[in-house]
Amino acid sequence: MQSLDNNKKPAGDNKPKKPAKKDNKPSEKKEDTKKPAKQGNNSKNNNKKKTAPSNETAKPSKKRKLEQSEQTQTQTPPSKAEKKKANKSDTDTTSLQDKMKKSLSGARFRWINETLYTTDSQEAHELMRDDPTIFDEYHEGFVEQTKSWPENPVNVIAKSLSSLPSSSTIIADLGSGPATLAKVLPKHRVFSYDLVEAEKGMVVECDIAKKVPLPSHSVDRVVFCLSLMGSNWVGAISEAERILLPKGKLHIAEVKSRFSNISDFIELVSKFGFKLTEKDESNTHFANMVFIKTDKKAISNLDELLNQGKDILEPCLYKRR
Repeated sequence: MQSLDNNKKPAGDNKPKKPAKKDNKPSEKKEDTKKPAKQGNNSKNNNKKKTAPSNETAKPSKKRKLEQSEQTQTQTPPSKAEKKKANKSDTDTTSLQDKMKKSLSGARFRWINETLYTTDSQEAHELMRDDPTIFDEYHEGFVEQTKSWPENPVNVIAKSLSSLPSSSTIIADLGSGPATLAKVLPKHRVFSYDLVEAEKGMVVECDIAKKVPLPSHSVDRVVFCLSLMGSNWVGAISEAERILLPKGKLHIAEVKSRFSNISDFIELVSKFGFKLTEKDESNTHFANMVFIKTDKKAISNLDELLNQGKDILEPCLYKRR
């Protein structure tokens, strides 16, 4: 029995062993995730962590500085010099835009003008029938061109017609544009014809070189004011002869530079039964002529005269400025 008692451990040996040091001091990872930080040795680390944000506030980043600078610039009102510079920049931009717009409009006008003068009237008629806005575009450009002329020939013709009896004289304006002659002579009976219907019906659509919608021998005056366009312009002279009354008069105003020889032009028109009664070449740009209708037609072959016309009256083409 004694031996058994001797084998027992003394009571003092039953005390629990001290935990290992690693157990007494848990890792920082555990402290961060499971327990709040303790005072003492860990306080230094905590102080370091708290100091970092205060440093960021004291020293803003480059991006923040840039944002602050932009805000300051936005809030600061522009100086007089800056306002003047900005206004000048806006003016220069507007001026450039206007020049570009005029340049594009001028190019468009030249293209339409060239098409009307160098193609058959039927082709031009189809072009404007497909897009009637071309008619307005062309005449807007035409009005700009007239501003540099010493005198508008339509006013010369209107003056010579103004003394005629307004109630009994019938005038056919062939290639009238926007009914300019009819507007200048509002009391006279002026019938306007062109490739599209325009001016709220004042201008009647037709191809003046093919067929004018008027009876034969029905008008007292026929006017061509810069309207003998198209490669088949001679056909319009033929239509003028058809609708004019005997002794009726034909008024023609045309750009002087178009005539390869004005005498050849007069001779060709005379073959349709017309006799020249007046000719005025005093204007630097235009020639004005008046013919009277007679019964002495000398037309053997209309197609031949159409071909001759291409050489006698050249296209009026505007150069780019």
